Amino acid sequence: MTFSANQIASLVNGIVEGDGNATVSTFAISEFLTKNKIKLFGTIIQENINSSMWNYGAALSLIMLIIIGLTTLFSDSEKTGTEGGMI
Repeated sequence: MTFSANQIASLVNGIVEGDGNATVSTFAISEFLTKNKIKLFGTIIQENINSSMWNYGAALSLIMLIIIGLTTLFSDSEKTGTEGGMI
């Protein structure tokens, strides 16, 4: 194998592991913490997409994207004195 082939193999493994970790942290941990008593927004989207309600799941995802975009846009990112930690 050449050097670039090794890099590609490592890259693919990293992508697969990262996707698996994101899935576990997003859905499994939230289900464990709430014990399925509280419906989280991401869980509702996942259930709609898994039950073939693609349009409703996509609309909810778009609403979530807009909310995240607005909160990012209106957050005060120019705070002074917040650079770095206290340690």
